[in-house]
Amino acid sequence: MNEIIYLETSRLTPHINNPRKDLGDLSEFTESVKANGILQNLTVVPTDIAEFRKMRTSKRKYNGDYIIIIGHRRHAAAKLAELDKIPCIIADMDEKTQLATMLLENMQRSDLTIYEQAQGVQLLLDMGESQAAIAKKTGFSKSTISKRMKLLQYNPDDFKGATERGATLEDFEQLDKIKDKTIRESVLEHAGTNNFNFKLRNALDKEKELETMRKLKEKLLTFAKEIKSTNGYNNFSNIWVYTAESYTIPDDAETVNYYFVDGGNHVKLCTDKTEEEKAAKADNTAKNNADEERLQKLKNLSNQAYELRCDFVKNISDKTAKSKAGVIVKFAAESVISSLLYFNDVDLKSLFGIFGIEFDVDVDNDTAFEIIEKSYKVSYEKLLLVSIFFSLDNNLNYFYELLHKPPEHKFNETLDFVYSFLTALGYEMSDEEKALQSGVHGLFESV
Repeated sequence: MNEIIYLETSRLTPHINNPRKDLGDLSEFTESVKANGILQNLTVVPTDIAEFRKMRTSKRKYNGDYIIIIGHRRHAAAKLAELDKIPCIIADMDEKTQLATMLLENMQRSDLTIYEQAQGVQLLLDMGESQAAIAKKTGFSKSTISKRMKLLQYNPDDFKGATERGATLEDFEQLDKIKDKTIRESVLEHAGTNNFNFKLRNALDKEKELETMRKLKEKLLTFAKEIKSTNGYNNFSNIWVYTAESYTIPDDAETVNYYFVDGGNHVKLCTDKTEEEKAAKADNTAKNNADEERLQKLKNLSNQAYELRCDFVKNISDKTAKSKAGVIVKFAAESVISSLLYFNDVDLKSLFGIFGIEFDVDVDNDTAFEIIEKSYKVSYEKLLLVSIFFSLDNNLNYFYELLHKPPEHKFNETLDFVYSFLTALGYEMSDEEKALQSGVHGLFESV
């Protein structure tokens, strides 16, 4: 059955379960087929396998049709080129092996989207194949099959939409870090867009925040009682998520009645009010608390934006830096002319950290750069790029007034310059960053 024979194009039918649904643009391929014919044979199976086996045993000719296993694109181009016959090898395989063969062929040639790969694995699972059996039949590792199986957890329409927007397998592996299904699916809506990394980091930070608050509540319940409202109690203190890990139990916990109210990203710790306190107004109004929460949210968003900017700069290769040398030099010159550069010890250590190098805080610049130049293969373009970035940007670079209540937008010339620099290198600002920069973010609205 390994002999190549020429079969009528009209007798060949595409496999109904071919994982590759989109054959792409066939115009150029069709012209090549018209000029040169089909140079590589197709693999097909008889439509009526029982009849084919009977004819083969009796050495009679099988006159039935065939189903394509490998070569769907070649067949489609041959039809467009109006070829009467094309070269084929006839195979004898069951339906599961047919599907596994098509999946293997297309994945090896990188012809399948990750959505099509996952659907192919799903078909084999529906046929009763185990993960181990699929791996054995396709020749792919269990890890590769496992990653495709994980993709089946998503709503098919949402999953397909994400891949059509350009979401990669790496994007889905990052999504898998989000434990909460609802949060994970909400971030999936942004996969394949310039907002994905921002939404992903936001979600991971949110989950970390929830876990931190859960542990804080466990600690509080050892000496305090949870209540629904602070009405009638003395507001002793607010414990915010960013201080929760270092929180210690009060020394008077055994003699004072403590209560707490869960505020989401903070806890209000209360005590019983004295008669005088009950008659007095609370020092902290709802508006002040809301403003404080808005400021904290702004700080979190700004920190996330800074981390995204750092990641972008860290991941620029020497090759890319060299290709963007003109852009880097232009912005370096503008930085100097505009007197925007400010280099301190924290920035210096961050700069060296990009290259995995650690120095003492008091090392002088000349010595440090000499060590980098002699000991590490770092292009001057990348070194200049990183130097500009860390001398301009830091995690205290905000688009708002830090101490102003309610939160108030401010124009930040340096941060605007940083974003101009990064976007010229290919960085894509998320909608959150654009809203913070322009001052239209909802967190700037008055309470």
